[in-house]
Amino acid sequence: MEAASIDDGMARGEGPSRNRVSRRLILYVHGFDPRGPGIVHALQREDAVRESARPDRTLTVGPRRRQSNASAWSVEAVWPEGQVANTFVALRWDDLVRSRWDRTLTGQARGLMRWVSAYLRTGAMEALVGASRTMAIGALALPVVVAAFLLAGLIVTVAVGFGLAAVAAAFGLPPWLGLAAPGLLLLLPDLWRRLDAKVNLCWLGRGHLHMVELSQGAIPSLDARIDAFADRLLHEAKSGDWDEILIIGHSSGSIHAADLTGRALQRDPTLGRVGPGVALITLGHCMPGYSMVGPTPVYAAALAALAEARQIRWLDITAAADPGAGGAWSPLRHSPYDEARVERRSPRFHKALSPEAFRALKADPMAYHFQYMRACDDPAVYDWTRLAFGPDAFSRAGAR
Repeated sequence: MEAASIDDGMARGEGPSRNRVSRRLILYVHGFDPRGPGIVHALQREDAVRESARPDRTLTVGPRRRQSNASAWSVEAVWPEGQVANTFVALRWDDLVRSRWDRTLTGQARGLMRWVSAYLRTGAMEALVGASRTMAIGALALPVVVAAFLLAGLIVTVAVGFGLAAVAAAFGLPPWLGLAAPGLLLLLPDLWRRLDAKVNLCWLGRGHLHMVELSQGAIPSLDARIDAFADRLLHEAKSGDWDEILIIGHSSGSIHAADLTGRALQRDPTLGRVGPGVALITLGHCMPGYSMVGPTPVYAAALAALAEARQIRWLDITAAADPGAGGAWSPLRHSPYDEARVERRSPRFHKALSPEAFRALKADPMAYHFQYMRACDDPAVYDWTRLAFGPDAFSRAGAR
């Protein structure tokens, strides 16, 4: 009877029904990315033009506003069901990423050895390689390519050295001129930078190292930042300003999105039951990697709270073909919790995009990893815009 009265109120224009949203807050946690939220804002503005050309939606993305540890902007969406005022808040930790973004080759080499050693010691490498071909590529690509690059450089240097010695001897010059060949090794750093600029393997390696450093408690400033994010979630939930709050974590940001939601639930177990509906959406997650190398006690307790809080709907959207994610696994794989706690959905980019667009996407791993937050050619297959900014109360539909 109560539900009927709410629906009747909506029909009279007295407020939204439980299944409709007019004011939504989105708290977004980015991955291990030093660029800041400007990239996401730019993608949304680009997609807004494309999406507004469809007959069933109009999107307007407002300018960015700087906040404490965050950037925010409006995403006004008009649908046949009504208008939705979305506020998108990017919770920022890119300053902490930049502080750990070692650009020197020696630093990157040390990082590579650290995360490979940790993955081998904990069995994470074996598990990733055994899970699927895509996850094997993600785990082995950087160490294999680095080893092959160095071996190729050594072979070329030795071959050039022998060649120079032979030419010198043929012209009656001393053969020790072939010793000049090792000078070619000085070109390797620049050649590596050029190669990595195309394939972004070091980016992937830094993400793996980030999970190792998390497990070792090596980033206390990030721990404090996540506490502040959890406090903001609780403040917004009690403000009365929102019909719904979505927490969205992308890539390694999925770890921190789950963490902040769990910490908020530890402080207020009524979150999502009292006040606005609350839901967690993880995109291109890599959570099992962290679970395998050993999460901190603080994270483990937060994940336990989240696993028990069934009023918080948790949807994961991860493509099995994404080498930058744990696509073959549930976010709760290698954790003590029931994997069925998380709803899982494939974006099916191969069907959601035109053949030409999908071929281009496969050729660009970074673009593939960000496609979860992009408009697709066929919204009937995957409609990120409606999921994130639409009129439907996503959190209420799945709460249980």
